[in-house]
Amino acid sequence: MSGPLGLSRDELAAVPRRMSREVITQGRLDVADDVLDADFVDHNALPGTSPGAEGFKETVQLLRTAFPDLTVTPQRYIVEDDMVVEHAESSGTHGGPFFGAPATHVPVAISALVMMRLTPEGKIAERWGVFNLLEMMQQLGIVPGGSPPGPAATPLGSEGDEAPASAAESRAVFARYMDGVWGQADASVAVEVIHPQATTPYNPQLPVGPAGTMAWVGLLRSAFPDLNVTLESVVAEEGFVCGRMLLQGTHEGPFLGVPPSGRPATFEQMALAKVTGGRIVTTWFETDLAGAMQQLGVMPG
Repeated sequence: MSGPLGLSRDELAAVPRRMSREVITQGRLDVADDVLDADFVDHNALPGTSPGAEGFKETVQLLRTAFPDLTVTPQRYIVEDDMVVEHAESSGTHGGPFFGAPATHVPVAISALVMMRLTPEGKIAERWGVFNLLEMMQQLGIVPGGSPPGPAATPLGSEGDEAPASAAESRAVFARYMDGVWGQADASVAVEVIHPQATTPYNPQLPVGPAGTMAWVGLLRSAFPDLNVTLESVVAEEGFVCGRMLLQGTHEGPFLGVPPSGRPATFEQMALAKVTGGRIVTTWFETDLAGAMQQLGVMPG
C-alpha cells in the first residue's frame, strides 16, 4: 500500500536503512548523494560541521576515523506520511582521535533516535537526530561520571502483550502523556497512561512503571525550575509513537552532579513509546545531555 509520497512503508523505511548500512557502517560516502536531497538540512549537525550533505559526509568520516569498525544496527522504523523515525543502536572501538581525545581502544555502545522528512523522490530532506554523546564520552573516559546500572526490570505480564494501539490511539496517549506528565508533572496522569511495569531500557537506573518517568521529570524540574517543554513533532504508527521535544530552562538546582550555574539551557530530547492496551509499556529516551552540559559550561563546545 502506497503512502502520500507514492511509496510503500517498506520503501520509505529502506531509505534511512540504506544510509545506516551503506553510508555509515560501510563508509560508502558516494551513496550519501543518492540518499540525501540536494537541499538536505541536518538540524543536529555535530559541532564544527555544516548542516548540509557535505557536512553530513564529514561527520561520517569523523566517526569512522574515530571508530573504524563502527556498526549501526537499526532496531525499528516508525513511518507516517513523509516522516520516518529510525531507532538504532551502534557499536565500535575507539581507534582514532575523537573530539581531541587520542585512541583508547575502548569499545563503546550507544543508541540514537533519528527523525527524517523525505521528499516525493524518496530522498532525505531534513534530519533531526539525538544520541547520548555524553554517555559515549563517559564510556571512553573523556569526561567523568556515568549512571550506574539499576535493578533489572520486571518483565511485563499478560497486559504487556495486549494488542498494539492504532496510530491514532498512540498519538492520543502520547498527547495526554506530554500534557499531563511533561507539561504539568502530574503523577496521576502518569499512572493513567503508563503501565505499572513499564520500562525505560536506556535509563535502567530509573524505577519501573510511572515512577520511572516521574523521577526523570522531577530531576529535570528540580535542576531547571522554570522548565518549559515544547513538543516539536510527532510520528506515529500502530503500536509506536515518537515525539521530538525542546527543553528550555534556567539551571537553578543540581543537575547530574553539576552545581547550579544560573545559566539558561536549551536542549532536545526524543521519546519513543510502545503503546498497548491504551498505555505506554516501554519508553526509549534520547536526551542531548552533552549539549546541555556545554551550555552549563562544564563541557567544551
